[in-house]
Amino acid sequence: MKFLTLLLLFSAADGQSCVGRCGDPGNSSTCGCNVACAANGTCCRNHRDVCLSCRGRCGEPYRNGRLCQCDSNCKSHRNCCDDVTFTCSGIRRGATTHDLRELTEKLLAADVNGASVDLRLDLQGKGMSDDLAARPLFKTVPASALASPTIRLLEELQDNYSPNVTTSEDEEPDEVAEKEAFLDAVMQTQVMQLTESFLKERGFLTGNLRDKLDELWFTLYKRKKILSSSGFEHVFAGEVRGQKVLGLHNWVYFFHEEQQGDINYMRWLNFIDLGDKGEIIKVAYKWMDKVKKAGSMFVGTSPELDMAVYTLCILTRPNRGCAVQMNGHKFNIQTWVQKSDGKELVGAAFPAI
Repeated sequence: MKFLTLLLLFSAADGQSCVGRCGDPGNSSTCGCNVACAANGTCCRNHRDVCLSCRGRCGEPYRNGRLCQCDSNCKSHRNCCDDVTFTCSGIRRGATTHDLRELTEKLLAADVNGASVDLRLDLQGKGMSDDLAARPLFKTVPASALASPTIRLLEELQDNYSPNVTTSEDEEPDEVAEKEAFLDAVMQTQVMQLTESFLKERGFLTGNLRDKLDELWFTLYKRKKILSSSGFEHVFAGEVRGQKVLGLHNWVYFFHEEQQGDINYMRWLNFIDLGDKGEIIKVAYKWMDKVKKAGSMFVGTSPELDMAVYTLCILTRPNRGCAVQMNGHKFNIQTWVQKSDGKELVGAAFPAI
């Protein structure tokens, strides 16, 4: 630890670190640590991790050019760093961008219930228009890819919903039993245990995570004044309203709908490689004759990984981009909160790539 501290101090003195320099534009011999440096590519490597946090900056005066502020007026000016309360007020509630990226790398590494390398995609044409794919998206999905216990339980849940938002949803006893079995199973995984520990340590969770998952994801709420939706249905299955596709951000559901002939895959728009854990894709497709021009999802990952990352982000960065990192790739998770009867539920969650 002493060596690391000395190394950081040396780098800062040498002008190659942002430690103690947030807001500094830099010059021809030193990298920058302000907002403008991002535009010309001259930022120090640790710019965002250091300058998006209030660690070592509590009580500092306002300075133009900083990504976020830690002064006493930042709350009224709405420009505080995310961890200002956690770091500077003694109230233990907060998580920095670095914290979220570090945790999501750990969650990916801990994911053992995904499809792994057994699954193969056929991406075909990339573009912004037209049908550029003559074949399905999923090329090879052997039985082994769907054999994990949490994926099997996910499949049992996914057929409980009607996609049309004008059709009311209810919970039959057997459907409640399937939900309970799914929640029991995902909570036994290291992925969810790591997530629960983090959320409790950082002050975002006071009870147990299982109850929070049940509330966030499975509480029914209204669309079109009809009790017809839930966070789980929107994200892990899908919905349609008029000619619009809503949600559908789960690869298992997409695969089964494609097999049944209800999805026509059209083209891909973006892709992130997650190594032997899977990938993230952004694609266009037609579902039940309704076009979705852009929809993203994790592919090959377990349902607990998807749910853990989305839950982490809706609790720590609701209604905005949530910075995460997997397999060395930095990207955002976008979440939207649905308010219903005094509760804040999952309205939407997906990888914003």
